[in-house]
Amino acid sequence: MHSNLIAEIERAGIADGFGSPHMGEYRMQQAPAEFAQLVQALVDRKPKTYLQVGSAAGGSERFICEKVGIKTLHIIDYGDHPEFPIWQTVNRPALQAHGVAILEHIGDSHDEAAEEFLAHHGLKYDLIGIDGDHTPAGARMDWKLIEPCLRPGTLVWLHDIDSTKMRPCDNGAREVWEKLKARHKVIVEALGTFGIGLVEIV
Repeated sequence: MHSNLIAEIERAGIADGFGSPHMGEYRMQQAPAEFAQLVQALVDRKPKTYLQVGSAAGGSERFICEKVGIKTLHIIDYGDHPEFPIWQTVNRPALQAHGVAILEHIGDSHDEAAEEFLAHHGLKYDLIGIDGDHTPAGARMDWKLIEPCLRPGTLVWLHDIDSTKMRPCDNGAREVWEKLKARHKVIVEALGTFGIGLVEIV
């Protein structure tokens, strides 16, 4: 269904261990078939402002911004992931060259400083991604962090919602996802490898 987009994602580059032989410069930590479903839904809806909590190498964010045409990207990331230097040296400069305005908070998303970062800018984002702490407590805290940034129509995507492929202690994304499904409009639920979910806030 998304074969051309899957091929494009694989050419851009998947990090080692994520189901593709193509490392590439983006180093996305995604199952290409799942990620393609998310990207296609975003292309159809054309969000313009994007907040991402947890980004690692930032390859997924780069691909989304370039493919969808997003021009404002805010990142909250602890900065200690082994792939984070790829964000700093490859993916962030590429997005900036593409005309994307980037603001970052490098620190724990559970700290008051992260709340202050979001409150200072005061945006209600078109798109928010959560791919940070996958423990139940951590995922709930990341959801609480972004709640002030939501409005009706905001798109929210979560990675790693298929907790059957993860350690039991890391099933927080699945827990949050099940609650979102009950309250909001489900756009994508891609399961099987890591799992990606996308809802529209109602």
